[in-house]
Amino acid sequence: MNDIPQAQDADALPVTFRQQLIGDLVSRWRAGESCSLIGVGSSGKSNVARHPMRADVRQLHFGALAAQTVYLYVNCDALTGEAEPYSGHALYALMLETLGQTLKELGGALGALGVQADGWWQAAVKERNEALTRHHLKQTLAAVVANDQRRVVMVLDDCDKLITNAVPALLRGLRALRDDFKPKLVYATVTRRELNDLHSNSPEFEAFFELLSAHILFVPPYTESEALGMLARLAARREGGARALPEVVGKRLYGVTGGHAGLLKAAYFATKCGEHALASNLVAVLNDQAIIGDECAKILDSLDEDAKADLLALAHRQTATQGALTRLRKMGLVTDDFAGLPQIFSPLLRDYLLAENAPPPAASTAPLIVPNPSSHQVTIASKIVQLSPVEFAIFMALYTNRPKTVSRSDLATRALALGNDPAYPHGKGPTRLVDECLDNLRAKINVPGKTLFIATPDGGFRFSEAGQ
Repeated sequence: MNDIPQAQDADALPVTFRQQLIGDLVSRWRAGESCSLIGVGSSGKSNVARHPMRADVRQLHFGALAAQTVYLYVNCDALTGEAEPYSGHALYALMLETLGQTLKELGGALGALGVQADGWWQAAVKERNEALTRHHLKQTLAAVVANDQRRVVMVLDDCDKLITNAVPALLRGLRALRDDFKPKLVYATVTRRELNDLHSNSPEFEAFFELLSAHILFVPPYTESEALGMLARLAARREGGARALPEVVGKRLYGVTGGHAGLLKAAYFATKCGEHALASNLVAVLNDQAIIGDECAKILDSLDEDAKADLLALAHRQTATQGALTRLRKMGLVTDDFAGLPQIFSPLLRDYLLAENAPPPAASTAPLIVPNPSSHQVTIASKIVQLSPVEFAIFMALYTNRPKTVSRSDLATRALALGNDPAYPHGKGPTRLVDECLDNLRAKINVPGKTLFIATPDGGFRFSEAGQ
């Protein structure tokens, strides 16, 4: 397998790197809101997460608040070397270590606090006492934000495995830690998949997830100007001296890669630093390169099976539902062609999908379902159905978790949390409430010959394949 030379991109990034995306993140942090940053494999999301570690970047985005902002970049990949990598002790120790190092770098009074935090971290490593480690982390954070103007942004990068494997108590602890210092402490999770695809539903996960679910940002491919800037940085570090990359070459590489950071870098090196990028059969040549296949595989590995199936349908020029297209557009995987029709963002990924998969699947016969949270309406097969607040909450719990099973108790919790619904007055027991609501949903959302809500042997319910 051919390896891509590992250029140190982060060290040479301009202060304005991904300015729009980082600006969107900062606007939420300044408002005291946590958020979730999602990007497919090799999209450059870690560069986005690391960039505000630089003082000049914080000054650009935070302005007058930069001096009062403590930016903590927590690399969750570091957890993999721990004996219990996704325990509370391991994560709190990593947070405490990162906090101590960051404060020491800031210097002054914070630097002295960082030295103290570093000593606490060393003790935590030896004693492996989760409660004590969390206590020292909390003590340090409290000292940092004792200044009323100071804020802490804690970014949890590459935390897919952490979210997937975290015990409920850890997620509850993260939520509680944030609540203790609200709004002076905010989180940002950086993952390949959306958080609700990474962890089974539970009250603890819901409590943590609701901090981030209202502020989900996707890492899009580079714009043309951003892509040309990246290629210029790569060309500046060529062995044997820098060589300017002709603009026509940069635009050709951008066109075939769609601006995906990993594909763009792979294509640059696969074409001998752009020397063969103007070949008429460029796409075919690149598709024969192992490093291109590796990058396409990273993208697909980031997706759930539904998203992969939707992309494969597009590769075969089949019609995808509006819901699928909306989701894939958010991830930057679908754009419009010159005729305004949806297409996969890069011909390299399209051809990889066609080469790696069997003949096209049969066209889906599932009805198109479009929920509208603001009106509690569901459009199904072009028919608009009005639901009550409780009915809509239970419908969305089943629909968004499909094809997973949702427990009866979880459905009841969601319904009862809404307060009084005129259609379901207080006084009904949880079991009766859920059963009555599902009976009404089955009557209202009626698709001939199909059953949308299925009871499972464990007493839960799931959305059926007919509604996929």
